[in-house]
Amino acid sequence: MQASTEDEVHDFYRKILQSHSLTPDDRIELEQIAEAQAQKQSLIEEVRNFAAEQARKTYKCEVCGLEFLGILAFAEHDAETSHMANQGKRVGLDGSQ
Repeated sequence: MQASTEDEVHDFYRKILQSHSLTPDDRIELEQIAEAQAQKQSLIEEVRNFAAEQARKTYKCEVCGLEFLGILAFAEHDAETSHMANQGKRVGLDGSQ
């Protein structure tokens, strides 16, 4: 989510929690939902950063010497050629070979 959308979601929960019409049980449940939402957003941001980092790395095929920008391009090359697989190696999403 973009920052503005995250802010809107946060404001949504904040406004509801400030409402005097919530029962104590509803308030607790809504606070738990808001906390879970915040944790999910944090995880999503972490994954996005990891994916962006992997997309900027350069990977070199040990068999043919071609270099690829991003793990997905490198993994696709290996899927098509089996270069790494034939060497007893596999391409991992963490960039390991």
